[in-house]
Amino acid sequence: MTTILIVDDVEDTAESLAELCEAMGHEAHVARDGAQAVALAAETTPLIVLLDLRMPDIDGFETARRLREAPGGSGMFIVALTGISGPGIARRTKAAGFDFHLTRPLDTNALLTLIEDLSARRRP
Repeated sequence: MTTILIVDDVEDTAESLAELCEAMGHEAHVARDGAQAVALAAETTPLIVLLDLRMPDIDGFETARRLREAPGGSGMFIVALTGISGPGIARRTKAAGFDFHLTRPLDTNALLTLIEDLSARRRP
């Protein structure tokens, strides 16, 4: 079982992803904004963070930076889940500390495959 943190300000999206992860046998936690994500990550120590880029207050880029700077942050796989695409965004997500970038509409099979792959690759 892998601990996964889902960060999205759209409740339906976050809850749907959490249900999908739990159906796969993983432990899922939901944060609705960046500050809550950083606090919840400190409590739950997720291996995988599924993080929306467009959120009010603290966007996904800054949230990823804060997660990376927190204790245990280097051991997390941070995945951008967003409707934003293009080479400029890919560079920005990489610079902010994201490991992967998945674009919406989300290919559920690609997400499930990624989660299983990352679960098997646990970071030191």
